[in-house]
Formats: sequence, structure tokens, C-alpha cells
Amino acid sequence: MTTTQTDTLFKTVSDFRARREAGHGPAFTFLTGAPIDDELPATPTGPQDFPETPVTDQTLETIVSALGQPCGYADEQDGRLFHNIRPVQGEESRAENTGSVKFEFHTENVHHPFRPDYLILIGLRVDHDRQARTRVAEASHAVDLLTPEDLEILQQPKFISGFPSSFTRGDGVARNTHPHQVLRRTADRWYLRFNSHTTKGIDDDAQRAAENLITALESVSEDIELTPGDVVVVDNHCAAHGRTPFNPRYDGADRWLKRSFGISGAPAWARWDNETVFPRCSELIDSL
Repeated sequence: MTTTQTDTLFKTVSDFRARREAGHGPAFTFLTGAPIDDELPATPTGPQDFPETPVTDQTLETIVSALGQPCGYADEQDGRLFHNIRPVQGEESRAENTGSVKFEFHTENVHHPFRPDYLILIGLRVDHDRQARTRVAEASHAVDLLTPEDLEILQQPKFISGFPSSFTRGDGVARNTHPHQVLRRTADRWYLRFNSHTTKGIDDDAQRAAENLITALESVSEDIELTPGDVVVVDNHCAAHGRTPFNPRYDGADRWLKRSFGISGAPAWARWDNETVFPRCSELIDSL
């Protein structure tokens, strides 16, 4: 990765961040031609398979540095800052990064007190049949399709979100958040905290509003094929994302993305012994 490539990438992403912080422009940006490794290893097939991709990781580091700083979570992938997004045999139906069925719209880590500000996905390898698409739906577009009644309900603390399975693999204990609102309106944007798989209304009206929100997100989605070197950066507070289904073959040549999270900042007390990895959610919440 040359200095010119690094500088250009950093400026492009920095400009996107500046627009988002000012409340302007789309809640995601799509880039092409980002540097990745010329000779890729086989697509990882197991949850503990972490092949080295130094050029791709350097690209992710550049992007994250333009967005603030990286953040990882001790509960998920042992706090790793770069995640492999690939199908794992036997986990086809899991609503997480190892599945291959349709992945419904969600914002990252709705259960967590420190959700990432940005999601970064970079393409390394497409699926065999080129069916898979990364889907992005902006809250500001979806709200235009909702009734005033739904909007009023979605802005009230009438929803509970379960912890995603990627955070509970170690203990299998089901956990839920306290009641929270799904949408929040400020002077310049709509904020979204929602996971189609785990966020449920606490009464019939709230559940109906959540289902109508899913329909609205489907209607405004932009579907993107991430080919090698393609990057999508998503404002995690203002847009949801998902994935269309695809058919993996588990032959070392399946679809492969890498993912990272960026955060503008977090209080020092929440970092504990590691500047970039949040401690386990249960420990963090207990310390509040």
C-alpha cells in the first residue's frame, strides 16, 4: 500500500466522517479499488481460523484511523479488531457473521452501552454464484414510509433487545436489554437502534410498529455486491445493514469479507486494561 493510496483513502473517509458529524449526506459511503492482498489464502472455514491478510488489515487500519479509533468487544471473537465474515458449515442459519441465510436488517450491537459509531466491510472474495449482496437502509429514508402512530411508538422505550448469539457463544445464557426506544429524532438526523432478529416490542402495538419498520427498511434498501477491494462504511447510528442469502460450498473459495468497527471516542473507565477492546458486557454493565 503506497503512501499516496494511504493518504487518498484517509482523506476520502475523513471527509465522509466530517459530513456525518455535521449531519449531512448519506449515512454510508461506498469505495472501490482499496488495496487488498494480491495472493489471498483460502477463505477461512472454522470459527478459530484466522489467516493472515496484512495488506487488507493495513487498509482497514487506515480507514478506522480516519473514523476515530478501532474498537473490539471481549465477548465477540475474543476482542479481535478485524473479523472474518465468511460462512461456516453447520452455522448456515445463525444470525451472525458465520451464516449464509438471509441476514435481516440490524444496527451493530444494539445491546451494548458502547455501540460502534461506524461499521467497515471490505470485500476479499465474492460467493460462487454472485448472489450475496450487502444491504444498507437509512433510517431517514425509512421513516418517510411509517405512519405518525408508528413513529410515535418507535420513539418510546417500548422495545427490548436480546444479546446476539455472537456475544453469548461462551455461556449460551439469554440476556436482554432494559426497555429502549428504537428511533430518536434530533435537529439534523434520525438515530436508529434496532435488530430485526432480537428487538421485540413489549406490547402488540410496539411489535406491530417494529414489523412496519422492517418493511420500511426493506423498501429503502440499497443492495451492494462487495467485490475484491470494495469497501462500504456505514454510520451505525443512522443506518441498518443486512445480507441477502447465498449458497456456500465450503471449498476454500467462498465469499469472504473482513469487518472492523470504528468509534469516535469512549471514556477511559470503559476501556479497562485495553485501549481498543471493551470488556465483557456483563462486567461493563456491572461497573456502571
